[in-house]
Amino acid sequence: MNFLLTLLIGILAGVIDVLPMIKMRVDKYSTLSAFVYYLM
Repeated sequence: MNFLLTLLIGILAGVIDVLPMIKMRVDKYSTLSAFVYYLM
């Protein structure tokens, strides 16, 4: 249960971080890198 909660929080933090990057049309590799960073 703790792992799933931690994973959900990581996904939410990643999405919150990536949304402005998508709006600014940042390189897709940079966006993916930021998402994975917050996910881990």
